Amino acid sequence: SLPSLNNTSDQIIIQHKSGVTVHAFTYSLTWYNDANKDDGGWSIELVNPKQICKSIGVYAASNHPNGGTPGQANSNWSKTPDTQKPGLVSVIPLDEFSIQLVFNENLSSTTINNTNIILNPNIGIGLKQFNGRDTLVLQLLSALQNKTNYTVQINPLTDCSGNDTSVQTNFTYIIPDEAQQFDVLIHEIMADPEPAQRLPNAEYVELYNRSSNIISLKNWELADATSRCILPDYILAPDSFVIITASNQRNRFNGLSVIGVSNFPSLGNDGEALTLFNAMDIS
Repeated sequence: SLPSLNNTSDQIIIQHKSGVTVHAFTYSLTWYNDANKDDGGWSIELVNPKQICKSIGVYAASNHPNGGTPGQANSNWSKTPDTQKPGLVSVIPLDEFSIQLVFNENLSSTTINNTNIILNPNIGIGLKQFNGRDTLVLQLLSALQNKTNYTVQINPLTDCSGNDTSVQTNFTYIIPDEAQQFDVLIHEIMADPEPAQRLPNAEYVELYNRSSNIISLKNWELADATSRCILPDYILAPDSFVIITASNQRNRFNGLSVIGVSNFPSLGNDGEALTLFNAMDIS
C-alpha cells in the first residue's frame, strides 16, 4: 500500500528488490519556496532530472493551475545539462576535533578517496565521512585552537555530474562565551503582521546581543505560556541581531540574519509573556 506522506516533511526511498536504493530524498515545506502554496493543494515537482546534484532548487511548487501534474511532464520541466561546478557553502566546527563542510550540491561518491583536503595552520585530517551527499565531516588529528583563523583547501572537488573544481575558504574557530542575564534581549516583536506594510506577512521575534561576548544560541528556547521552540547552533556576535520565525516563513526574510524553527510560539496580538531561556534553562 502507498505510505501516508506527512505534510511538513518525510523521507521517500525507492528501493530495488535486491536492496539497492534507486532514489531517496527527504522533502520539507521549504521545497515549495512559495508561502502561498505550502499550506496544501499544490504538489512538489522535480524541476530538472539532469541537475539532481543540486542541494537547493531541485524541486519546487507546481505552477500548473490544477495544483500538480500527475501522469504528465512537470510544469517546471527542463532538461538543461548540469554544467555548474560545485562550491563550498560553509565550514562549521562541530567541536575542537571535527569540522563539517557543506557544499551547494551533491558530491561524487568518490570524493572521499580522490580529494586532497588541506587545513592550515597545519592540522592533519584523519577520517572523512559523508553526512548526506552534500556534506563532509572531517575528523582532525589535533585540536583546533580558540580564536584562530584557518584556511581549508580542497582539490579536486567533484559533483555527482562529474563537474570538478578546486576551492579555498577561511573560517575562525571560536569557543563561545557563557551568556549572562540580559546579554541577549528580545529586541523586536511582530505579533500582528496584518495588514502588512513593507515587511513579510509573518510573525517574528528579533534577538539582540548587547554584550561584548560571543554567544551560541544552541539549545536556547523561546517560550510563551503554551509552547517552546528550541534554537539551533547559531553564533550571535556582539552588537548583532537575528530574527526568529517559523520554519515555513524563513524564506520571506532572505538577505537578513534569520533562524527558522519548528513550534514557533503563536504570538498573541493583545499581549502575552515571552521568555528566552539559555541552554541551562536560565531566563
